[in-house]
Amino acid sequence: MSARFQAAVAGGGTVGLACALLLDRRCDWDVALVERSPPRDEEGEGPQRALTLSPGAVEVLTECGLPSRPGHAFSRMVVWRGEGGPASGNSITFDAAELGVKALGCVAHQAPLRRALWDLAQDCRGIRVYSGAELASVRIDEDCGHLDLDNGDEIGAELLIGADGAQSKLRSALGIEFRSIGYGQTGLVFEADCSEPGGDTAWQRFADDGVLALLPLSETRMSIVWSLPDERAEQLKRLDDKGLEAELNEAGAGVAGNLVAATPIASFPLRRGKAEQACGERYALVGEAARTVHPLAGQGLNLGLGDAEALVRVCAGQGNALIGDARVLGRFARERARYGEEMSWGIHAINAAFEGAMAPLAALGMGAVDRAPPLKRALAARAMR
Repeated sequence: MSARFQAAVAGGGTVGLACALLLDRRCDWDVALVERSPPRDEEGEGPQRALTLSPGAVEVLTECGLPSRPGHAFSRMVVWRGEGGPASGNSITFDAAELGVKALGCVAHQAPLRRALWDLAQDCRGIRVYSGAELASVRIDEDCGHLDLDNGDEIGAELLIGADGAQSKLRSALGIEFRSIGYGQTGLVFEADCSEPGGDTAWQRFADDGVLALLPLSETRMSIVWSLPDERAEQLKRLDDKGLEAELNEAGAGVAGNLVAATPIASFPLRRGKAEQACGERYALVGEAARTVHPLAGQGLNLGLGDAEALVRVCAGQGNALIGDARVLGRFARERARYGEEMSWGIHAINAAFEGAMAPLAALGMGAVDRAPPLKRALAARAMR
């Protein structure tokens, strides 16, 4: 069965769903959305991935139809480097009140967030969801792009959008190179209950052997994101609950009280990558199909949602230009290339600065930034976009 649309989005994750919903709302386009693995009706007992959403990302999700606060908001963030807890000379504190905003961001579970967006897309008259099928081939001719699915369906669209992640099939089918470099690090993700209520503060510690983030899911529950060298991560994964909790509490330095692991550990390799080009005639890439970044700043999803918003904004303002025109899409690509490269290199530089011989100087620099309000406001403004 074949059908024709103005846009087709490959990938039904958070970014792809947001992109489809924004295209419907702002452009009033007919949109196809292709996703092999729709959300399950009931989530399993395994660890749930938590996401840090910037105020800018929350605005995008709100426009898609979600509540104005899709997760647990936090108004304070403390980052430090060194032994023990944060101190005046080795830390930086961001406070929403000082910055004149209601919150610095919020933390939400990925699964219910995606489910809510999925339900909105399925209920939207302008979006047709193709679930349970995946791309078999992609081709682009003079006036249309084509997605052939493995169930026999054929989709024609004037604009093809790759939102299908770091292993993007659409990107691969178009022959676009994706250059990726591993950090030699593994991310450990799980949740922990904390003995001291502190749901308004997010914590991040840089240590000799990695980066630990404590992200508040509620007053007494934290999402743990721990980036460690591969060998060290494997050691921690092999520990029993008591052993893991001992390591976690030593690394957490008591900032959230005593921490008790509440879910199993999930792990993933940390890589940094970029597509050779983010758009061309009749196609554009968004989210991790376009680039991947280190999770230490929690900016991966925020960058992807920013991509979706920028692409739809350009499409909505293209005037008399043809949908999928490479010159129009180039405006989107240039805007996101500048911001994405700044963020990616910035995160990479922070990760490098806090490792090895330069780490003590980096810690002193953090203290200096904390005593320079204009610079601190500028850093916060970038992260909150």
